Amino acid sequence: MKGVRLPLFAVLFLLAAAVPPAGFAETESVDPDAWYGRMRLPWTPPARGFIRDWLILGEFPGPSAADKESNPAAAEAWFDADFLAEHGGETNIQPAEGMTHARADGSQTAWFQYQSDANIIDLRKILGRRPTDNAVAYAFTTVQRDQAGPATLGVGSDDGIMIWVNGRLVHNHIVGRAVKIDDDRVNIDFRQGENT
Repeated sequence: MKGVRLPLFAVLFLLAAAVPPAGFAETESVDPDAWYGRMRLPWTPPARGFIRDWLILGEFPGPSAADKESNPAAAEAWFDADFLAEHGGETNIQPAEGMTHARADGSQTAWFQYQSDANIIDLRKILGRRPTDNAVAYAFTTVQRDQAGPATLGVGSDDGIMIWVNGRLVHNHIVGRAVKIDDDRVNIDFRQGENT
């Protein structure tokens, strides 16, 4: 997804559950011998269709809660701002680890690789001590498809979310909520090969 853009109006978690690629089995048959062998190895939770590998960029602070109340139009303009404009914008960005972006205060933030060991990504933890209230963060990944066709993307977020697939805005849901798996289900069209 190109620039899954996440406003962090309160505490933000990112959850993205992709429709499994063709041939993915919802349940797997278990060979008892293989199962025994796996039990002896360090446990790794199965992905089960959840996207676990991301490039993350964050965060771009927004107006305070008081400023949002006194000037809602400015708060809305901030949320609609394209913080990736210097590198192609939200529709054309091709991020790479280490690529930097300037914040309004003159500081910089850089894309970094993140592999989640859980289905929910807690940006409070991975952004360190940076503020996550009233902020926007981005996540980028690619999905490989053997053939073109429709799919459903299930996502959850702690507050609003915007999603681009292959440079096209496919979902824009400004909402205040706690994260829940598949709160939003978005019908999308994948092309054959790599999808961003």
